[in-house]
Amino acid sequence: MVMQAKAEDTCMPQAKTALEKAYCEIKVSDPSARLPNFNDFRRNPANIQRMLLKRPASRAGVQLPDGVGVRKKSIKVGSGSVKPVAKVDKLANVDTQLVGCSFYGSNIQCPRGYYYPQNNLNNKRLRRGALAETNKLALPGEPQGTFNEREKRLYLLRSYEQYLTKMLDIGLGGSTMSFTKFYYVYEEGSDKGLSFSERFEQTFHFLKRDKASLAVKSSYGDKKPNKIELCLKVSSELITCDQDGVNWVFMRKNT
Repeated sequence: MVMQAKAEDTCMPQAKTALEKAYCEIKVSDPSARLPNFNDFRRNPANIQRMLLKRPASRAGVQLPDGVGVRKKSIKVGSGSVKPVAKVDKLANVDTQLVGCSFYGSNIQCPRGYYYPQNNLNNKRLRRGALAETNKLALPGEPQGTFNEREKRLYLLRSYEQYLTKMLDIGLGGSTMSFTKFYYVYEEGSDKGLSFSERFEQTFHFLKRDKASLAVKSSYGDKKPNKIELCLKVSSELITCDQDGVNWVFMRKNT
């Protein structure tokens, strides 16, 4: 006879938010529930966490909490708590600065053009095959051997650009992870010998699966960023702004 796990034997002691506790309750009720591992789950924005939990919660008979509970400011790394630092510090000597850019209404105006906020999209607006099994996240492979801090930052910026591009591809532009969180997921995994690309690939698989059958809101709140200093040029086409625990993606409109 297979015994059900007890809450104290699972991730419950580490759970900080109502959604994290719901994740642990689901795993207690149904250990085989198809979910990312706990640490990868908790890195996602609260609305993505809710989407990942919806079907497993229904099957396990676990009621999800109302609203969304988001942990702000601190990101758990190992057993400690690390506060995210400004992205420009992490990307010193890498061209990510927004020179001559400013907010213009809900858009960002730069010398090279306007960047427009990206929201979540209904599945009918996605390209054919976006949610198919063959559509992989496919983050770039890590540099082999030892590489210096600047090479690591460049690698993570390229990977983050790929992550954003694929989140936009499946219609989740309004539900992305900030670069700061992305950076710390890499750092934490490296410390534990975990595969960065495989962890993200698994989560992307679950997101596609749930997006195919669950409706998402266009956006989760009317709040907009108001400090250009908290924005990051990911590429010539993409800008992100991370403020008060929320991440926004802006894409340049080709004229």
